[in-house]
Amino acid sequence: MTTGTATPERAAPGTAASAGSHVDVARPGFGWAAPAVVFFALFALLPMLAVVYLSFTTYDGLNPPVWTGLANWQAIGADPVFGESLRLTALLTVLSWVAQTAISLPLGVYLAGHQRGRAVLAAVFFVPLLMSSAAVAVLWGTLFDPNFGLASVVGPLVGVPDGNFVGSRSLAFYAVLFVVSWQFMPFHALLYQGAARSIPAMLYEGGHPGRSRAVAAVLVGHRAAAAGHDRRVRRDDRRRVAHVLRDRADPDQRRPRHAPASCRCTCTSRASAPSRWATPRRSRWCCS
Repeated sequence: MTTGTATPERAAPGTAASAGSHVDVARPGFGWAAPAVVFFALFALLPMLAVVYLSFTTYDGLNPPVWTGLANWQAIGADPVFGESLRLTALLTVLSWVAQTAISLPLGVYLAGHQRGRAVLAAVFFVPLLMSSAAVAVLWGTLFDPNFGLASVVGPLVGVPDGNFVGSRSLAFYAVLFVVSWQFMPFHALLYQGAARSIPAMLYEGGHPGRSRAVAAVLVGHRAAAAGHDRRVRRDDRRRVAHVLRDRADPDQRRPRHAPASCRCTCTSRASAPSRWATPRRSRWCCS
């Protein structure tokens, strides 16, 4: 006589026991997100709280901060340059968003396809996304140098003889706008590329939707695009039902006039045909 621990037998594949069994997968606990939360708290939340505290003090970076209360906030409210800085910041935000969206959206939809040379274009276009803000500042600071940079060559060609784009009151803002858009345009293109690739396959039924419909699906969202697709499907179903009812009402006009040649089939009379459908699997336009 032998003793031991009985182990449950695994059900054979295809049996009722195996078909009804499933494996319960528990949701990951907070421990998986703890490293990211700690990292975000140390390098994002704590510096923000420190800046809020320093705004109520006088601090020169060398001596300990001295509490001054709301003196700094009152000085900002009375400074006329503060309002102009807010206006320029809002204008820069709006114009950079418009410029980046106008270029990133069609480019992201294009990069989501399978065209020849797409990978090379994506690799070159995403280079600014890999650069830090300090590297971008050094790069474009050198290019905008009116003495030795590229601006000294391009400036006379575009109506700026000295090439001093950054030093001009009318051109400095647009120079900054160009650099900001150049740096963050690949990021937005990457977002639109992911959105275009996640378009449901149901939107591609009945033929390729084309670039215009793919862009519309990214703009209005997949749910709205899917709702439009469902409306088109229901409309086509109503048309098919109307054709069937018309054919049954007039047996001599069973074949629709607008049916393409590839969809037509040879109709046979009910007396000679073994069934009502001459070719039931050939086309939906077959005789009924």
